[in-house]
Amino acid sequence: MSKYKWKTIKKIGLGIIAFEGTEHLANIITELRDIVDYVSIGLQRKSYHGDDIHPTDLDEIFRLRDEDHLVDNILEVNLDLDKAPRQQEVDKRNMLIQDAEDHGCSHVIIIDSDEFYTHNSFLKAVQEIDENDYELTYCQYINYFHDYQHMMLYPFKEGMYVPFVSKTKYRFYFEYPNGYNKENPNDPAHQPRECVDFTLPSDPTRRYVRPYDRVLGKFSMPNGQIYEKKHYTVEYHVFPWNVVKMHHLSMLRADIRKKFNTWSSKMCFDNYNDLIDRALFNYNNFDENNDAIQKISLLFGTPNNEINVKKLPKQYIYPKYDFRTRLRVQKQYKKILVLNMSSTNSSFDLFNKLDKCSRETWAKDIIDGKYENIDYYTTIDTDKQTRIDEKNKVVYIHKDKDIDNTIHMYDRFIESSKLLLKKKKYDYIIRVNSSTWLNIDLLNEFLANETDDSKIYTHSLLSGYYSLYYPWMSGCLFMMASKYIGIIEKEFNALNDSTKTAVNDDIIISAVLRVRMNNLTNTDNGWKIFNSLEGKYLWKHDSLSKIKDNLDYSVPSYQVKDFELINDPEKQFEIESKRMKYLTEDWNKHKSTLNIEELEHKLRYENLNKNIYCILYTKQDHQEMVKNKDHEIAITQFKNPLPLNDDTIRLLKSYAHKSGYNWV
Repeated sequence: MSKYKWKTIKKIGLGIIAFEGTEHLANIITELRDIVDYVSIGLQRKSYHGDDIHPTDLDEIFRLRDEDHLVDNILEVNLDLDKAPRQQEVDKRNMLIQDAEDHGCSHVIIIDSDEFYTHNSFLKAVQEIDENDYELTYCQYINYFHDYQHMMLYPFKEGMYVPFVSKTKYRFYFEYPNGYNKENPNDPAHQPRECVDFTLPSDPTRRYVRPYDRVLGKFSMPNGQIYEKKHYTVEYHVFPWNVVKMHHLSMLRADIRKKFNTWSSKMCFDNYNDLIDRALFNYNNFDENNDAIQKISLLFGTPNNEINVKKLPKQYIYPKYDFRTRLRVQKQYKKILVLNMSSTNSSFDLFNKLDKCSRETWAKDIIDGKYENIDYYTTIDTDKQTRIDEKNKVVYIHKDKDIDNTIHMYDRFIESSKLLLKKKKYDYIIRVNSSTWLNIDLLNEFLANETDDSKIYTHSLLSGYYSLYYPWMSGCLFMMASKYIGIIEKEFNALNDSTKTAVNDDIIISAVLRVRMNNLTNTDNGWKIFNSLEGKYLWKHDSLSKIKDNLDYSVPSYQVKDFELINDPEKQFEIESKRMKYLTEDWNKHKSTLNIEELEHKLRYENLNKNIYCILYTKQDHQEMVKNKDHEIAITQFKNPLPLNDDTIRLLKSYAHKSGYNWV
């Protein structure tokens, strides 16, 4: 309840739309709580793209009501997915206005979770509203970037405006008169009609409709639509900059990637994944000590998607809480697709037998439905039609008989992933081959604590060719966000045909991703998206005997393949299946006594200690290996790497250390 007595104002409501950015809510509300009478939060549990609200944000919203007692009411926002995101924005803002009116408020201000007002300026403006009985008010705002001392310069000379405290009898307006075309949002016949009752640059989803008594004529807007010119019976008041302004904490987040990934406008850009990754690179490498105007990339419809950032002469706002540490971290279990790469490329049917062994060991709990968030499928090549066998959890991908299986593996991985992603939404894809044992419990917990979906995890990182530093992912395990499927396909399709067939799929996938990041960031840091699941708490074991002594939460995966027996498939299956069964039995015994809190602490607070394993062979050797379909060369290089002179060793080591990897 406000401690102030007003002349014309009865009660003031503060309504806040919240999905992400909740780290700012405590500061926003605390600053104004003694001025406003009623505070409500519009809780949106899903983004416009179907993403669930993060448990950390959900925890903070209810904490503000139930523990801190700063919030009076939490309203559930139920999305109507048949409407455009912007139209839904208007609906939920109007819902909060109605809620404030229902709770006796004569005035209300509706804001987002990152919009901050200083106490004294807000109070001064409200006193003017009360004294003059203003109906509708607006003010300008400043956009912050990275910290409280930098602002973004928008290409609007007259500034940008937002609605301020206004009477609850008014509503916002935005609609698609011909309906919203989801397949083609730029369809001229389905363009939106925006409210033009406020003429200054502003968010079209929050412009108040003003009453009028007559139409003065019609005029054409730049988008080609015809609007009526009206004689309004109510004027709006715009506060000068020096009276009150909104401090938009737009680019201040505890986890800025979460904001980019869930941004309602991202689907307006065909290449939004590239824009997001470039924007994150700009953000993480921003020079906060540079007084000059800096040009940075963001997800905006500006030329080249760039914005200028200027350092302020001083810091103007001092919120109470540190937004970077305010939230209580909660884990979020991801929707995971485990895709086992099997094959028909064996007279002994080795790969299918190993897949059967996987299903009976480490994958059994997934198949039996013990993980609600994880699905398991095998992908197999076939000379018949591409299809999904849902009953047996198998994806068959058509392969011409004259195509080499190692080359076809890329197609099988991409095509099967695309098929399954059309069928169901997954956050992450874990790709393994049929000779890999997975610690599903650990990987599930690991991803539950991961918030950066730009990182790609692999069993180990390998480096070659001879005398060159080119890290690539070990083919026995890729773990990546599902968005990378479309990215990989786009980059791969841009290659020439000879390059596409020059190397195996794990190498080509690593290469196109590395080159993509190099191009986006204009640096040679593309390899930094790769992370080896070996380190302080995920370390490498060279033999089964070592695993026997050390098997705990530290082993994410293990390649059971025995290269010595590659030409004896029956013996190979006997040994590899025995290893797979042993690992599963030993893990099941161990996890019954596992302290899950200790596991979570390890996953959350200990950094990966990344290793590079150097497999040294010449490009000519590798091309011969592909040409002859001969694995003997690869095995030889594992056992007896090519001799290197001291200068070459120093060069490779320097690249590894510069990249943040340990040389192994």
